[in-house]
Amino acid sequence: MKMRWTVLFFDTLLLCAMVVPLCAQGPGGPPPPRPERPEQELRRLNKKLKLNDEQKTKVMVILKERSSGIKALMDDQDTSMSEKFPQMAKLWDTGNSKIRDLLTPDQQASFDKLLAEEASRREHGPPDGPSNGPPEAGAPPPPQT
Repeated sequence: MKMRWTVLFFDTLLLCAMVVPLCAQGPGGPPPPRPERPEQELRRLNKKLKLNDEQKTKVMVILKERSSGIKALMDDQDTSMSEKFPQMAKLWDTGNSKIRDLLTPDQQASFDKLLAEEASRREHGPPDGPSNGPPEAGAPPPPQT
């Protein structure tokens, strides 16, 4: 089954991007999206980066650390969502930096490209999905569902 958003960094930033609106909604708002499980992230990264066995083991440790850190933040009822946002971003950035350090130069280039694509997707939407901008002049109207 294809996941709608199957990129590691996207999940991170999506989670972070959801924090701000949730703060405005108050306690009755929808729950934040769940990041991918470490096993799913590892499979996706392995598919894109062709990790060796040693890299897989080390990346899994990093992903589990990050996942448990985010879970602990989300479970912390004493910290506001606006305070959690920078902490979650730091967890993601630290994890990505640790993962990048384990990679070969070719894998690092692929990883950097993957992160850039995820950032673009967050900003502009998925390539096959709706865009966030206005339709181009002369473009047909979007289908009604």
